[in-house]
Amino acid sequence: MKCVVCKSPDIELRKVEEEIRVDTDIVLIPIEVLVCQNCGERYYDRQAIRKGLGHDFLLSKGSFGQVEVGMRFIERNPEIYRAEYRQTRKCLLKRFPYKIIYVIEENEAIVLAVLHGKRSPRVMKERMK
Repeated sequence: MKCVVCKSPDIELRKVEEEIRVDTDIVLIPIEVLVCQNCGERYYDRQAIRKGLGHDFLLSKGSFGQVEVGMRFIERNPEIYRAEYRQTRKCLLKRFPYKIIYVIEENEAIVLAVLHGKRSPRVMKERMK
């Protein structure tokens, strides 16, 4: 493979850090990509992108993802979502079809589950018995 920018054949797999900005926070996520040794152009394959999505979804190796962002939002604004079945509340993640189910007890938000959006509501009702 040759670099499409500088036409150099010197391309190797290297661990780099991708910068993701969330509000005022900056997260550096380590990811392995092909990098041109001459000009620094990066080439991403599907496997590398999927690994990045996994980091984006979950808290992993010190960086925070969508679940962590949701947890921080709940921590700052626990009563922003309305109470539903048995006083549970749900926070929908922005990038993924998941929801964080939690309750508020004694001024604390207690997370009960992180569920896929298409899961039946009966799953939580069974857990709450």
